[in-house]
Amino acid sequence: MGRMEKVWGPNCREFLPERWLDKDGVFVPSDQYRFPVFHCGPRMCLGKEMVYVQMKSIAASVIYGYEIEAVDTKVPSYTQSLLLKMNGGFSVRLKRRSQNRSIGWLSDGLNK
Repeated sequence: MGRMEKVWGPNCREFLPERWLDKDGVFVPSDQYRFPVFHCGPRMCLGKEMVYVQMKSIAASVIYGYEIEAVDTKVPSYTQSLLLKMNGGFSVRLKRRSQNRSIGWLSDGLNK
């Protein structure tokens, strides 16, 4: 789905974050029917927004608390399926950042 040329166009395999921006650099949401995970319309998943908030807060916590470095720098190979899966996964090395960065509840979790 994420690499289907008929959905995303001929450059579907290229990393182009700007494809989500208009000419002024403002984010333009994509058609919700392109992403079947949460469904659309009146039967849309009620927990979708909560899941996005949780995902963003967890990602922010990890990025804030750790330096993240790829173990292997070669370009990974992929397995074609409904989801594009990396062969062998994507291993990273985490290194705890200095503890003098404090923003309340987040620093409490990092000090444990």
